[in-house]
Amino acid sequence: MKNCYNQLRAQQRSIITNQASSSFQPPRRLWNAIWKLHTMPKLRSFLWSLCNNALATRENLYKRHILPNPACCICANQVPETPEHLFLFCPWTRDVWNHPALAIRSPIMAVHRIEIWLLQFIDSKGNLPTLETITSVLWHIWKARNAFLFRKQQPKTDQVVHVAITEAQSRGIFNTPVSRSGSK
Repeated sequence: MKNCYNQLRAQQRSIITNQASSSFQPPRRLWNAIWKLHTMPKLRSFLWSLCNNALATRENLYKRHILPNPACCICANQVPETPEHLFLFCPWTRDVWNHPALAIRSPIMAVHRIEIWLLQFIDSKGNLPTLETITSVLWHIWKARNAFLFRKQQPKTDQVVHVAITEAQSRGIFNTPVSRSGSK
C-alpha cells in the first residue's frame, strides 16, 4: 500500500513540475511592453490577465471548484483548458497561428508558458507580426471560445484571423511578416 502511494505521489510531482509555476515572474520588459501597446485598454488588460493566468479558463474554474471538469470544451482531447492549451495547443488555435495571413512558424508545441512565447514577439527583430497584432489575435481567439461556450457557435479559423487582422489594420498596427522584413 505504501509503495503504491509513493509511486502515485512521484507521478503527481512529475506532472506538477511540467506545468506552469505560479511563482514564475515574467521579465519586467514584458509588463512594460504590454502597458505600452498601441491598442485598446481592454486588450492591454486582457493580455495582462492572460499573462497572470487570471482568465476564467476551465482549468482555473475547476481549481476554484466552480466546474466539475477542466477539459477543453472545443477539442475532444480531454486535456485541461489552460491558457497555453486554449491559445496555442488546441487544434483550432494551431490552425489560427498557421494561417497564411499570420505565417507564424514558431515551435508552439515547445512552449510551456504563454508569457515566454509572447516575449519572442517583443524581442523579435525579424519576420514576426507585432505584439499588437498577436494581442488582437489572442483576443479574438478568446471571443470565439466564449461564443462557442455560451452560444454554441463553432469557432472558425478564417473568421478569427480576418477580424483580428482587420482590427489591427484599422489601428495601423498590423505588419505582415513580409512587410516587416522590408521585402515583398
